[in-house]
Amino acid sequence: MNEDRLLQVKIIIAGELPKQYTCASLRFSVPDGSDGEGGGWVGIRPGHEKMLAALEPGEILLFQEPGGEPERLPLGRGFLSVENDEVSIIIG
Repeated sequence: MNEDRLLQVKIIIAGELPKQYTCASLRFSVPDGSDGEGGGWVGIRPGHEKMLAALEPGEILLFQEPGGEPERLPLGRGFLSVENDEVSIIIG
């Protein structure tokens, strides 16, 4: 991973102005499966492959530096996409 690269994060929430963040990495919570298995966290760093994920209510952690204290943001139901170090989160 190139330590100089950062993620550009845009969060769009219905009825609000978009919010922009820059961070070294992020993690977001994923729900348990219907059978109670799974759940946990997914991490994204610069260079991550393209990704599209459905989000359930939870939170996102934005890390300014590896191992640092994260900024915690609540998440509602929506979608997250990753492409070319850009993360877009749309909350309905």
